[in-house]
Amino acid sequence: MRGVFATGLLAALAEGAESFEQTDDIDTDADDSNPFADPALRARMAELGVVHKPGMAAELLSEMAPLLAEEGIDLENGVVPDLDKLNAALARATERRNLERFTPVGDDRQRALTVLRLTSDALHGGNIDLARALIESVPPEPEPASTMPAVSHVIGAGLGTLDTWATRAGTRFGAARMPHLSAPADAAAEDILRRASHGRAFDSLSQLIARYRGKLVLEATVVAVAAGIRSLADTEGTDVQTAVARYLTGE
Repeated sequence: MRGVFATGLLAALAEGAESFEQTDDIDTDADDSNPFADPALRARMAELGVVHKPGMAAELLSEMAPLLAEEGIDLENGVVPDLDKLNAALARATERRNLERFTPVGDDRQRALTVLRLTSDALHGGNIDLARALIESVPPEPEPASTMPAVSHVIGAGLGTLDTWATRAGTRFGAARMPHLSAPADAAAEDILRRASHGRAFDSLSQLIARYRGKLVLEATVVAVAAGIRSLADTEGTDVQTAVARYLTGE
């Protein structure tokens, strides 16, 4: 890797992360002064679903640095292996970071299930505007003293719940009747349901985020959970409201 990774890596990453943007075309005339101009690193970040947002550098580094340190990568002192080893370490650290962020517990999980319950009711009632309003009310990141779950909480709870239904109840979602939210969300929800049928929705989190990005994954998760509820209701011969009350209470 370029010499900038050997010395002053932390500062270079902080500066580069601010200017990194997700693009379809990668500039092959990389700037040696900016590690984020490295085509291979940019491609790898895209695969991992890392996208630009203002102020992301400090936040991302503070979260990833301890995880990377356990992989033998010391960002503070510029201890970095070659690109292949860094790629592998980034992948493992990203998986662990996702596991922590997307596994809500306690009140956060209950609130996430409440959002899924309300959106399922809205979609099954044909009230798309209400479902969209509920989705839009979910903050992108956890907020102090907030009574709303974060996007990551709703996605994680939804994907994990679908996996649980498939593995414990033996539910298969291949013939699930899909409630409509939007064409992109419905298509992504079908992908989620295919993975969930094998108990692999949550384990596919990084792939889903890289393919669809956060907001669409949230919308698709909501649609997939609503479709899963309908499958459970059809299997048990009950109505959707009964299935929602039974399977989305968190008990």
